[in-house]
Amino acid sequence: MTIDSRQPRVFSIAPGGNFLSVLADLVLSGFPLGQEETKPPLSRWTILLPTRRACQALGKIFLEKSERKALLLPRIQPIGDLDGDDGQLMDEISDLPEAVSESGQLFILINLLHRWARENPLNKLAQEIIASPVQTLALATSLAKLVEEFETEEADLGRLGEIYEGELSEHRDAILSLLSIIRFELPKQYLDEAKIGKAQRRSLAIRTEAKRISQSASFGPIIAAGSTGTIAATRSLLIAISQHPQGAIILPGLDHAMEDEAWDLIKSDHPQFAMKTLLEEFKVARTEVKSLSKGREGRVFLASEIMRPTASTDKWREILRNSAAGVTKGMAGIRIIEAQDRHIEARTIALILREAIETPRQTAALMTPDRDLAKRVSVELRRWNITIDDTAGTKLMNSGLARAAHLLIEAVQSGFTPASVLALLHLPSCGLGLAPERRIRATQHLELAVLRNYDPGVGLENLERAVETCRVAQLRGQRAHPLVSGLADADWESVQLVIGKLRLAMEPFKANTLHPFAEQLTRFMSILSAFSEAADERTDNDEAFLKIMGEMSADAHHLAPCSASDAVVLILGRLRMATVQGDASPHPRLAIYGLLEARMMPVDILVMGGLNETKWPAQSDPGPWLNRTMRDSFGLQQPERSIGLSAHDFTQGLGAKSVYLTYAKRIETAPVVPSRWILRLQAVLQTAGLEPETYWDQTWITLASQLDAAETLRPVCKPRPMPHVSARPRRISVTEVEKLIRDPYAVYARRILRLEPLPALARPIDAALRGTLFHAVVNRWNKEQIENKKAFGLDALLKAGETEFASFMNLEDVAAFWWPSFVRIAEWLVTAEAELQENLRRTVTETSGELHFDIAGEDYLLHGRADRIDVLDNGTARIIDYKTGKPPTSRQVTNGLSPQLPLEAAILLHGKFEGLGQHQTQSLDYVHIGGSTKYGAIETIEPTDGSAIGELIERQLAGLKTLLTSYMRTSQPYLPRIAIEKEEDQNEYDHLSRFREWMLAGDAK
Repeated sequence: MTIDSRQPRVFSIAPGGNFLSVLADLVLSGFPLGQEETKPPLSRWTILLPTRRACQALGKIFLEKSERKALLLPRIQPIGDLDGDDGQLMDEISDLPEAVSESGQLFILINLLHRWARENPLNKLAQEIIASPVQTLALATSLAKLVEEFETEEADLGRLGEIYEGELSEHRDAILSLLSIIRFELPKQYLDEAKIGKAQRRSLAIRTEAKRISQSASFGPIIAAGSTGTIAATRSLLIAISQHPQGAIILPGLDHAMEDEAWDLIKSDHPQFAMKTLLEEFKVARTEVKSLSKGREGRVFLASEIMRPTASTDKWREILRNSAAGVTKGMAGIRIIEAQDRHIEARTIALILREAIETPRQTAALMTPDRDLAKRVSVELRRWNITIDDTAGTKLMNSGLARAAHLLIEAVQSGFTPASVLALLHLPSCGLGLAPERRIRATQHLELAVLRNYDPGVGLENLERAVETCRVAQLRGQRAHPLVSGLADADWESVQLVIGKLRLAMEPFKANTLHPFAEQLTRFMSILSAFSEAADERTDNDEAFLKIMGEMSADAHHLAPCSASDAVVLILGRLRMATVQGDASPHPRLAIYGLLEARMMPVDILVMGGLNETKWPAQSDPGPWLNRTMRDSFGLQQPERSIGLSAHDFTQGLGAKSVYLTYAKRIETAPVVPSRWILRLQAVLQTAGLEPETYWDQTWITLASQLDAAETLRPVCKPRPMPHVSARPRRISVTEVEKLIRDPYAVYARRILRLEPLPALARPIDAALRGTLFHAVVNRWNKEQIENKKAFGLDALLKAGETEFASFMNLEDVAAFWWPSFVRIAEWLVTAEAELQENLRRTVTETSGELHFDIAGEDYLLHGRADRIDVLDNGTARIIDYKTGKPPTSRQVTNGLSPQLPLEAAILLHGKFEGLGQHQTQSLDYVHIGGSTKYGAIETIEPTDGSAIGELIERQLAGLKTLLTSYMRTSQPYLPRIAIEKEEDQNEYDHLSRFREWMLAGDAK
């Protein structure tokens, strides 16, 4: 291309012109040299682009255009800019002071915050800083962003004192006082370290390069492309390049279509604002900027009208009414997708990307600022085994040593809750000096036997006590889950060894005393080494983690001595800032881009996703430190500037060949509105006399909605399992009979399928545990009375209670509520026992009994364990069951819905209880402990049909035989929930019977 040297060296490439490909063609043709100038070797060219990824892409394009022949590429480098990445312009500029590290700056600010807090002990903010390391870290991080803004705009921190000259509200006094110490002390700290801020060094490097370019006419052809010069240092570089005899500036998508009146109305939230400001500084008129490419037909006009300044939108009616054809051409290849929710939006985008690669050599990308949406799309693509390149990378803490460090810190901060301990022990790299097989097996046993029980509380000491409690419970024969009921001594020893090793590894952090941060960091790394055996197999992520830890160690001297708990807050906060690129090989023709990176990347199909207000554009926020007026006084950018940048990225994206604009109607449970640019697009279409619905694409939404839909929808019916008679049980317990009456499916699942529900992890203490404890206390007391009549009394009962409660007294609810409640109930129990002792010959507690009888020609066994059986002086018996919950009513017992005590009486009469002969039962009693009564009550069953106790017992036994006979026929199904006491009750096997599904299907009967 021939360039007139007399023309201003400011150019533009229109959206949709494949920016990098056009740039490569221009350079290969000699741009920006004049026709008469001698073309030097390509390696003499210098090309500056906004991002590293754009530099890499341009290099590949040069390679493709050379037909993969050997080629010395131009010098292609990223230029640091506010709307670019943090790349350093020229690495060879070595005479500048070294930049302070992220950790160093953060630590300096934390130290200054603590210093200010000590000097202002009565201030509420100061008290929060002293009390909360998390709050301190958040404030330091926010201050670091403010300092970076000052350095980027080359504003003087010392001018913060000017804030005091105005009248300010009282609530800002603390903030202004805090900023005062920052403005004086931060530069001193930098000077002592012989370092400068990262943004400041970037600006100095850019200005140094600008000076070198302006002073050297023989610098060689130099092009700055894609930058909009959003900061002063970058603008100085662009000016130097534009004035260089062999230099050129190429702006991304300068709007030549907008009339001058509208151009003059542009504000900071407009996509052209940065370029307008730049041209004004260049003293170059917009008409003097030559376009090096033509945009896609109609798209440039459409984008310009969408972004027309608000004060000029009254021109829409005049302009668009006569430009319907132009708008129609602009909309060719653009489709709008409105998804019901974020989930469907992500799936729709994944489908579009998946379909794109069916065409050979076709490329596609998602462009979005919404990280949540990007992650969802990545996950959706995995169903087709597609790994997509996400340019934003992933959090460092998601893998390797950083993940181990994260889990270790979470365990420390939570006090080693069961969930955090399991997460730590399940790490593949976890070692603890044990063979992997033994550690894994012990961890599984720990989870099943101990942690899938009641919450042991926080702390490794409580966990060790819980292990011993569960081991003793197993030795006592207390019912355990089948998976752990057979644990041997060696298994329990392995569990205890793992917890012991864990405690030993944590010893360096046990004493939460103050130490220099460097020492705390060393202690933390020594602990971490116990969980990372494969030290010789470090990944790139591990190297990044170790680099950050080394950086923190080098900068640790900035911090005052701190406790271990404060140290891990700082470590975790620093790790959360770090991201790394994924290790997996991504698909070569798909990508997820951030807004700036998508600006110049060549792509055939572009999906601009997450076009919801507050997402794209993001909500503007001036920050907690300076209001808008103050920002203006210091020359800092207003937050609306970021809206202008994201608007520019939107208009650049519109230039792609095929464009999908997607947004959701709901995010999570909250309704959201489309982006302002979607609404403006709709307004443009309507004003032009076009129907916006014409461009709505429902095809992809339909496909996304049906992707996981079943081909046929068959309502779920209530299950009717009918196993063969040979598989049906030949024994049943007295408590299981009620389950067979009310929910036969539960008996089928447990006794025939042999499925035992797995308890929840560290479930909170509940009424079941309370009942177990109270039963255990009363049983121990009763046994002591049988062996020693002198044990009768309150002291003996409280002593029994202390013994049984001991393992749970570390739990707050047990110590604060259950135990005091039991002490009050104990007095009533002693009084009630005095009444029960009258006419008493002997007592047997926790005794097992069984009764054999014939069912359909088969021997059947009824068995049970009675809480207590009293033999009275007249030879009859009284059967007692202790209840902490509401006992069955006499009506429920009489009707046969709760037959436990009558069936125990039947065993006593016709069968055998250990330690007892056959006795008729005179009384069936429930001893209700606590509950709705003040302390307790003895509730005697009185048949509601007027029959005697003996008649009730025989009738219940006969009814049981009839029931069992019916279940000895294959045609009798085990139906779920046929006589549930409360419809809202949830049973253990409801999920297996898919209760909710067949209830909704109307098959409840």
